[in-house]
Amino acid sequence: MSAATTTLEPLESVEGARTDSRLAFVGWLGFSVLLFYAIVIGGGWLGMYLGPVRALNLAIVVVGLLGWLVIAWRPPAWRPTTAIWPAFAAPLIAFGLSISFSSYQRIGFDFMAYAVLLTALYLLLVRIVALPYARARVGGLLAAITFVLASAYIVWSFLLWIEWWELLGELRMPPLRPGLLGMTWGSPSVVFTVLVLLTTASIGGLGLRTRGSRFAAAVLVTLLVAAGFISGSRSGWLAITGAIVITGVLGLVDSRGRELTARLWAQRAVRIALIPVVVGLGLVALVLGPIVLNRLGSGDGGRLELWATALRMFEDAPVLGSGPGSWMVQRVAYQEAGELNWYQPHAHSQYFQTAAELGVVGLAAGVVALGAVAWLLYGAVRGGDSERRRWAWASLFG
Repeated sequence: MSAATTTLEPLESVEGARTDSRLAFVGWLGFSVLLFYAIVIGGGWLGMYLGPVRALNLAIVVVGLLGWLVIAWRPPAWRPTTAIWPAFAAPLIAFGLSISFSSYQRIGFDFMAYAVLLTALYLLLVRIVALPYARARVGGLLAAITFVLASAYIVWSFLLWIEWWELLGELRMPPLRPGLLGMTWGSPSVVFTVLVLLTTASIGGLGLRTRGSRFAAAVLVTLLVAAGFISGSRSGWLAITGAIVITGVLGLVDSRGRELTARLWAQRAVRIALIPVVVGLGLVALVLGPIVLNRLGSGDGGRLELWATALRMFEDAPVLGSGPGSWMVQRVAYQEAGELNWYQPHAHSQYFQTAAELGVVGLAAGVVALGAVAWLLYGAVRGGDSERRRWAWASLFG
């Protein structure tokens, strides 16, 4: 009996490991499909503005969260937890206070419900990425999604350019954001935003230690630069320039960043490689500079008037605002004679819209949220865990 037992136990443990591995693979496959759907469809124009798709989104979210509650009933590792709880508590409190005094409470509760669901989805994502199986693979998954979406945007834009050249009958420098191509997100600027965040998260997950990860990062950054240029997103260009400057300065302030910079600069091959890079960037600037300047000099698209409308709402309710979701409802009433009367579902500014809908309390909640995230990133950057530092720098850039 003892011999049989010692023979059986390893076989059972091996079979159990195989079962766990298969379950993990199936779970990861399902997560990958849902993540792609959330990015491309659920979080796109269709998912926000088309009723049936929004209903499908809600059904998927509710089923997923209920399943999570069932799983988390026993294993403590699956229970919701986050180190940045003020980043969620403060905005939700601001939402509640603003709704209490709003004339548009039904709309406010609708937005509040979405805020609660998004908070729950974030907490679920934290638990998923905390799993070693998922954490080891999330960088590769995001890199694959980024590669597909960025390549699709570039190819699609090129096809539109071909059509433009055929109509024109000659070859000219093509226009940026051809046909206002926004893919499933409705705007070229949103395409650029999605690609920036996906690229940043991909590099955060993959790292730069191996030759393969460095090659993948180089490919993704190249695609991002091309797609970002084609998008013509002025706010995106400004944001990514600011991100490079801010993270660069903070990297030099950090002792590890200075050491890495010194090691790289000490390598003769790195210094030599910078020469063609600088020359290439100069040539690209000469060729593409006029297109960029023309795009920067184009009109504001009515943004200034949308911001003015939001400020007028803020003046009427400066403390708690007029309620979540109320900007779109009140926009026409707060416009002045002669201003553009274009339909817009948002104020084209998170800051002005927050001031209009949630007042000073909402702006303060935003400061609390950013402060909580900044404190977490600061601790991770200064800590001794190299993986956490990598994710912290990627999150800071994003």
